[in-house]
Amino acid sequence: MSMFGVLLGHADYYRYNYFDGTDELRDGEKPVQAEGYLTDLISQRATAFVRKHAKEPFFLYVPYNAVHSPDQPPNRPLPAVTKENMYDGTRRDYAAMLENVDEGVGMLLGELEKQGILDNTLFVLSSDNGGERLSDNSPLFNHKQTLWEGGIRVPCLMRWPAKLPRGQLVDQPAITMDLTATFLAAAM
Repeated sequence: MSMFGVLLGHADYYRYNYFDGTDELRDGEKPVQAEGYLTDLISQRATAFVRKHAKEPFFLYVPYNAVHSPDQPPNRPLPAVTKENMYDGTRRDYAAMLENVDEGVGMLLGELEKQGILDNTLFVLSSDNGGERLSDNSPLFNHKQTLWEGGIRVPCLMRWPAKLPRGQLVDQPAITMDLTATFLAAAM
């Protein structure tokens, strides 16, 4: 088992530290230094994992930090995150960060296809909470950090052409913890 990413939320996307200077980027248990945009580093590492393990069953969990604040879009490393500027950002910054996540998901799907395992891989895309202050959760009310539907109701997309019917919509309430049993059953 391996882990690559940041330990806490609010990591600077270019320096990988918390606003108090705590280094957050880890490779396993070791703090590491890197260069590049955090979302890109996570996408590259996840894609390399797929490439390495494509010939055997594997489980890969990719928890992007984006679109979590600080609001630092790709290709704009300055200013460094501080307690005072952590929430400085625009809807355009938020959209650019989300588009970067979309590109990473595309990289993963592309690698699964390249390895010939795309159609027989359960691929799940979801979120831990509703969008935050720069998002639009309409028609749901409110946003992240609330118990209104806009704060807790999120889509959960599943793709597994070898096992799941295409285009099926399920409106049964669920929680991401329900996925544990799904993954275990799929692995059997």
